[in-house]
Amino acid sequence: MLRILFVCTGNTCRSPMAEALLRKIISEMNLPFEVEVFSAGISAFPGEKVADEVIKLLRLEDIDHLEERRSIKLDHALIDEADLILVMTGHHLEQIDTLYPRAAVKTFKLAEYAECVGGNDLDDPIGQGEEKYRRVLEDIRACLKNLIFKLKEDYNNEDSNR
Repeated sequence: MLRILFVCTGNTCRSPMAEALLRKIISEMNLPFEVEVFSAGISAFPGEKVADEVIKLLRLEDIDHLEERRSIKLDHALIDEADLILVMTGHHLEQIDTLYPRAAVKTFKLAEYAECVGGNDLDDPIGQGEEKYRRVLEDIRACLKNLIFKLKEDYNNEDSNR
């Protein structure tokens, strides 16, 4: 099983979006391997709810379970549990390298790893209006589509090397 951890700052916008969307994508596909998806925030205040804008946008995607979801602060246990850690910005990457140096080999910026949106940071939409949330969601969606393609390709390459 592949365990993917998405990380942003507060675990109320970008990483829950990525987690929920990837879970939905996986549920609609017949992947030849299992994937577990979770998320956390580097500076999260545990127990905060997902941003209302995220809940509203993801309902349009038929994802309606986020009202109960609460933020989780990144810690050593989550780092150790993950096989692949995908962060939203270069700053997140630097923070993980500093706080959890042993995780550096499995931590990447989502847009670079998935080769999407020019490898750029996925900006925090908090407080910037619904249109910004929508743009970030679309960028994350593009990255996740590429991510699935990359994971399948890697799986097939590993399978052929056995």
